[in-house]
Amino acid sequence: MSYPWIIVATHGNLGKALIETGTLIIGEIEKVIYVGLHQEMDPLQFKEVMDESLLKVKGEPIIILTDLKGGTPSNVSALYAKHPSSIILTGVNLGMLLEAEMSRKNIPFDELADYLVQMGRESVQDIGKEIKERMQNV
Repeated sequence: MSYPWIIVATHGNLGKALIETGTLIIGEIEKVIYVGLHQEMDPLQFKEVMDESLLKVKGEPIIILTDLKGGTPSNVSALYAKHPSSIILTGVNLGMLLEAEMSRKNIPFDELADYLVQMGRESVQDIGKEIKERMQNV
């Protein structure tokens, strides 16, 4: 059964660090590619690297996770919305990446984007506030 590739496109080495940390937590993440925008690169060079990455997926479905809406990785990734089976999300965090890995084989592709956005949002919590509220109720 085919399942989507994950491309983590970020500024610097953030995507690489997310993948490495995800691997530490859940084990090997297959069919994942990291593309980083580095200081010496301009948007056209970044697009060339993205194009090379897409050659590896050979037309299979893709989930592109980017770090910052409006940033070069996100803007360049938006160009791939024409890919027949693409999900392009911004605001990647570790929780979203882990959910993408654990759910991409089980959740229908047309439902995956909404699910990952929801999981990404739910992974951002004010733990300090939660603990303070619990302490007041003791």
